[in-house]
Amino acid sequence: MSRTWIPTLLFFIFFFLPINVFAGWQSAENAQATISSRTEQADALPTKKEIISQMDTFMELLIQKTDDNGRVLQFRNKADLQNQFSEVATKKAVKPFLDQLYREDMDGLYLNAMEMPPAFENNADYDMLKLTSNSIRVIQHNRSDFYNQYTIKIDFVHDGKWKIAAIRYE
Repeated sequence: MSRTWIPTLLFFIFFFLPINVFAGWQSAENAQATISSRTEQADALPTKKEIISQMDTFMELLIQKTDDNGRVLQFRNKADLQNQFSEVATKKAVKPFLDQLYREDMDGLYLNAMEMPPAFENNADYDMLKLTSNSIRVIQHNRSDFYNQYTIKIDFVHDGKWKIAAIRYE
């Protein structure tokens, strides 16, 4: 038998294997840099301006314009409306509000006649608790003529940007 394959094997081991290993190290370094970058972004807590912007956009989207019969003008169903929230809130956060405030009929989406949920007060103080490296809770105690005293708790999650993950009232 001829041993001509040995030089080919040695060539492969000494030439291709180090290139693949080096490429793997580069990928690992890039992956680590990406993870570090995401962690640093999540560690930066949202500013008051960001929180107010997210909540204002949430409420603007939540209360849609309707015709005289309560039919929503811009959307035909809850799914279409829910998709509009993708920049400011998770689907899980939006769903309970849409289920309570809207109903779907054969001819479109209707806003139920009822009171709107208590709002986050832009000029009122609030507390911010860091829950995890990528989530926080904003707690605000308010008083209104309609709701009397109430507490709003808003959880935000960072997934590339801060989004509303849950809203609860007490």
